[in-house]
This record gives sequence, structure tokens and C-alpha cells, in this order.
Amino acid sequence: MKNIITMTKRVNDYIIWKRGLGYSQKTEYRELLRFANFAESNNHSGPLTTKLAIEWANLADHNSRLYQAKRLELIRCFAKYEAVTSPLTEIPPTGVFGKAHIRTQPYIYTEKEIVRLLEQAKKLEPLGGLRPRTTCTFIGLLASTGMRVGEALKLDCSDINFEQKIIYIRDTKFHKSRIIPVQDSTIEALQKYISFRNWYHSSPKSTHLFSSEKGKDLPYSTISWNFQQVRKCLLTKGKWNRRPPRMYDLRHTFACKRLLQWYQEGIDINQIISSLSTYLGHVKLTDTYWYLTGTPELFSIVSERFETFVAEKGEVLL
Repeated sequence: MKNIITMTKRVNDYIIWKRGLGYSQKTEYRELLRFANFAESNNHSGPLTTKLAIEWANLADHNSRLYQAKRLELIRCFAKYEAVTSPLTEIPPTGVFGKAHIRTQPYIYTEKEIVRLLEQAKKLEPLGGLRPRTTCTFIGLLASTGMRVGEALKLDCSDINFEQKIIYIRDTKFHKSRIIPVQDSTIEALQKYISFRNWYHSSPKSTHLFSSEKGKDLPYSTISWNFQQVRKCLLTKGKWNRRPPRMYDLRHTFACKRLLQWYQEGIDINQIISSLSTYLGHVKLTDTYWYLTGTPELFSIVSERFETFVAEKGEVLL
């Protein structure tokens, strides 16, 4: 009797392969297991089919079309892998539920807004406690380095070389590590924070740089809640007329301002953008190029230079 390869087995093999390439695949794994369970509960056997994929994606009919499109795109990637060893595999078409990727327009903070965030963070309760200092220093670190929120939360004190003014960011997204240089003001702020934290908790329960008010590891939920309270200082009419600014937007702001500064200094972006990509920990250079459209100022400069390029070449693009 011929052995039948279950969809769960196919999914597990795919995830092992992806993780071997450095991808964590946590969310994808959960979704693909749901797909495998759906297939097996419907007594599906054999290669993946387009009909099966669309039926599963369409189960989320109470969710947005974007969510459905993302579910189908997840199966498309899986199907491409399967098609290599199973030629009868059907790869679902694109566009069934619309676009699967819509990039959210980031909130680009002004210098004054960042200062207001830092000042507001200092007013958090308990006054004189660790919470306001942790929140202020955390926001300041994101704004001055552009690192990811998760990267900052995982930092240990030993990851900071105060003498050489560098920070080691270890085993981060895609299991990559990197070293970033930081400004004198950033080093000074971190030294002050650590000094106060060690005084506030003489026997801390965490080796991480940032601690909660009780001296334990700082959870994402806590710093996220603190930031939600702090960002209210940027409200002008009582409610947001767009998606509220996020901590992650400090990373976008860092990248956009760096690119804008280089443009204003006349630096060839194509020659130096790889440095910014490495600094930010991007895997694909295209992720860094996306920031060129991050602000009206940047987009205006890029458009103007493109028009100049076309005029100089005497070419018309159709």
C-alpha cells in the first residue's frame, strides 16, 4: 500500500526548510497548520489544489479582503515549494481577493514631537520611579538608533560598549546580529538610566537593559501601554484623524530623516543606502529604498531628480 503524505507532514517539512533559511515562521506555521487541519478534516488527500486553497482562505469571510488575500498568499508560497517535488501541485492565482500587501503609511515624527514625547514620558507615575525613566529612555533609544521595539526589549547591559560607543543587537529578526554605532548623547542617556535603575533596584530580577517598575523584564505590553499614554500629548482635537502614531514609526522616522539629510548634503543615495540597510538590519535592500517615499520632502526630491535625469538623457518614458 502506497504511503500517503498528509498535509500536516507537508507543512512541517516546509516550515523546517524555511527556518533553515533563517525565518522564524511562527505566525505562518500556525496558519499553515490550520490549513492542514482544514484539508484533513475534509478528507483531502494528494497534492494541494487551487480549489482547496481558496475555500480555506474564504473561511475568513467575516474578516477583511486583505486578510483573505494574505491567507491565500501564504498558501501560494507553500504551493511553490510543494510544486518542486510534487508536480501535480496547483499554485493558486494572485488577485482572487485583491492585493495581499498594502504598506501602511508611517507616521513621521517632527523633532518637536519627539521632544514632547520624551518630556511627557517623564511625567508618568509614579513620579520619581523607574517607569517614567524607562519609558523616556526607551523612546529616546528608538528615536536615535531606529532599532526595532523587540530589539530594544531584548538588550542586555552587556550588549552596550560604552567605551567604543556601540551596541550589539543579537539574534534579532531573521536570526541575524549586527553592531551599530551610537551618538555620545545616547551613551550618556543609557549610562544615567542604568545608574538610576541599579540604585532603584539594588538586586534586579532581570539582566535586560530595560526593567519594569518591579525590576523584572519589561514586557512589550507594558511599554506599549506606556507609549499609548505618552502619545496623547500629540493629540490636538481629542481623537486621531488617522491611524495613531506607533513606537515602530520612530524607526521609520529615523530612516527617512537620514535619507533626507543625505539628499540635502548631495550624497549619492545609491552608493550609501546599503550602509543604512545594514544599520537597520534589513534583509532586502528594497525594504530600505521604500523609505524614499516615506515623506513628502523625500518624495519631492526623488521626483525632481528623476525628472532632471530624464531631461538630461533626452528620453521620454512611456
